[in-house]
Amino acid sequence: MVSQPPSQITQLLMAAGQGDAAAAEKLWSTVYERLHRIARSLVAREPTACSIQATAVIAAVWERIALAKVDWANSGHFFAIVTQVMRRILTEEARWRKARKRSDGRQPDALCEGSAAYTEDHARMLAVAEALERLEQIDSLGARIVQLRYFDGLSVDETAASFGKSPRWVNDKWQTARAWLHHELSKGDSI
Repeated sequence: MVSQPPSQITQLLMAAGQGDAAAAEKLWSTVYERLHRIARSLVAREPTACSIQATAVIAAVWERIALAKVDWANSGHFFAIVTQVMRRILTEEARWRKARKRSDGRQPDALCEGSAAYTEDHARMLAVAEALERLEQIDSLGARIVQLRYFDGLSVDETAASFGKSPRWVNDKWQTARAWLHHELSKGDSI
């Protein structure tokens, strides 16, 4: 099998990781639209009670990854980590809103356009995040496929390519992971 040359994004990641400020700036302009699409997709799944801005999520992610010294394997690794960090930021935000709701009834607006009442949608989002974390403990590949398919919006073929596996393999893992998550989320009355 002939290996392909690294993509432009991978090359920029490597150069930026070595301290090349111009490469970091070019990386930002190159990936911004895709980051914005991913953030919009994640934010769209947020409860309607809070209008979190995709650009605020991107800024928070960029700040976190800029401080981290990550040895990026390739662009797929970069986008996987970015998506995971976005999910964590949104989960942290939901937990923060929930804690504030319990403490004094006022709503924070760190990433929100305005204050809004805490809703059951926040509890559902937290339940999904916690279920996905449990899945990651027992089936890290299944959890990764859920992240790529659901949160990144990749097709089965695109996901298969990122794993170097067949679409059938990805589809089987996807179906199993979805069934497990559905089972976990349908337990109990708190969801």
